This record gives sequence, C-alpha cells and structure tokens, in this order.
Amino acid sequence: MNRSQAFSLGSSIEPDSIYVDFAVTKSELARLLQVTRPTVWKWDKIAYFTLESYREAYPIQTDKAKRQLCERDKEVPLSPYQVWVLSRIKSLMNSLRIATRVKAYIRGNPHHFSVSNFQYKSNQVFHKGA
Repeated sequence: MNRSQAFSLGSSIEPDSIYVDFAVTKSELARLLQVTRPTVWKWDKIAYFTLESYREAYPIQTDKAKRQLCERDKEVPLSPYQVWVLSRIKSLMNSLRIATRVKAYIRGNPHHFSVSNFQYKSNQVFHKGA
C-alpha cells in the first residue's frame, strides 16, 4: 500500500526554537545552543545578510554604522528575536548542512523568520500558563 507523506522543513524547525525574554550575548547563546562561539558568529552572519529584520534588530549608534551595515556591534547582546532566529538557523543547518542552502531557504520562506511570527509564538510560549 502506498502512503503519501509530507515533510515540512518549516514545521521541523519550530520544536528547536529558543525563546528568551532577555538579551543574550553570543557567548551565552553558544552555551545555550551547545555550539562554539565561532559557529554562532557564522549563523549571525547568515541571518544578518539574509534578513533585514534581523539586521535592523542591531542597535545603530552612529551615522557611520548606518553606512557600514556589515560591521555588527560585537559588544551588544542579541535581542530575543535574534536569539530565536539563530536557534532556527541551527535547526536548518542540522537539516540542510550547507550555508547556501540555508540562505536560499530563508529567502524563500521569510515568514518563518518574521518579527510578527516571533512575537506570536513568543506570546504563546510565555503566556501559556497565564
């Protein structure tokens, strides 16, 4: 008997998503995700150059910073939204293995990484018991 099965990469990244209600440094996130700091930096680079909303989540302190988007502030902790995005990128990397494929997936499915999607799911997580 033939059975059709459907697999959605989008739904497979949700169980591994991390939700925090505080800012987290890249070092702290590396510990949470059980990866190295350079790995978090690689994923940060993917998100930064692929998602405008992720890039905009970095505080811009000067006009020079606005002109040089590639220079992310290394001192500033990541926002809860950025942490969530990087946790989803970790799941994608586990499935797709190659950064170019991860970038292509993100570009093709930006709604899986939108601020509104994060806010909706975060509210569900933090207000579940309320």
